[in-house]
Amino acid sequence: MGPADELLDPWRRDLIARLSRFMEYPETDSIGWACLWFADLSTMEDLIKACEQNPPTVSRHISAALKKNDQRAQAIRAWASARSSEDSGEPSADEESDTEEPPTKKRRLTSDPCRAKELCEERDDEKCVLTGCTVPVEVVHIIPRSFGKGEEGLSDFWEALECYWSPENVSAWKEQVLDPDGVDTCSNLMCLVNVARRLWELAVFALKPLSLSEDKRQLEVQFYWLPMNRYRQTMPVTAIPSPFPHNLSSTNAGYTTVLCNIVTRSRISSGDIFTFKTDDPVGHPLPSMQLLNMQWILTRVLALSGAAWVTEEEEDQ
Repeated sequence: MGPADELLDPWRRDLIARLSRFMEYPETDSIGWACLWFADLSTMEDLIKACEQNPPTVSRHISAALKKNDQRAQAIRAWASARSSEDSGEPSADEESDTEEPPTKKRRLTSDPCRAKELCEERDDEKCVLTGCTVPVEVVHIIPRSFGKGEEGLSDFWEALECYWSPENVSAWKEQVLDPDGVDTCSNLMCLVNVARRLWELAVFALKPLSLSEDKRQLEVQFYWLPMNRYRQTMPVTAIPSPFPHNLSSTNAGYTTVLCNIVTRSRISSGDIFTFKTDDPVGHPLPSMQLLNMQWILTRVLALSGAAWVTEEEEDQ
């Protein structure tokens, strides 16, 4: 298993080729293209069946949904920009000074983020879960804080996901993200050294969730460095992506950055497995498998598409 086995799947290639035949202009931008390569196979199969059963009407809808789409691009870019503009888990000044909210809601906004941060630091022993470093360590959101402030304003984001991922997956993600407790919970937080945090935000590496122990005290994830690509405004839907390297020990594309584990005194390499632990799965829960899975998929979309690096000028050209 590697960082992007989807890109090597012949059945996926066949499905994308079949979908392209229903498109009036089988071109898209690199964001739509990357979404297809990491989409649920069942979703693509359902789209093809719908096109075959009602070609004229559905084909126009599919073509419009899959071609270069500013709404989709902005939705995925919103994910990237929200990650890179996150704070360290503290409530914002606006949240602290909001006198319009009822007292119970105000307490949630001002105290819960701080308490969640404390719980995360206690669980992770105030150490980076990857490097073991203690300074400078930051508490990082798996899902950006801005995505947990209600569904209003995020409809484009969820609609974009629904084009590529199954209703079951999207519903599970929404349930976690829009939970009444919000994203300021211990299960949406982990400690990372600042350089690791920034690399993660830029989709330079991703964490693949592997397994959660039955007692929920141990969680295994696999680390993968991801290639750094450029955003493309127009490209064939059927373009075959280059495989993601599976044996990297640093970033690529001429920007060399490494992460080292201070316990093993070795570079962190693609394929390395990390075990996150907690002594209290109720009071100090481990990161959510659902949220990590959402992060795993969307971070790779950002990496393949180059969306994490694109400027507004490049996107508007």
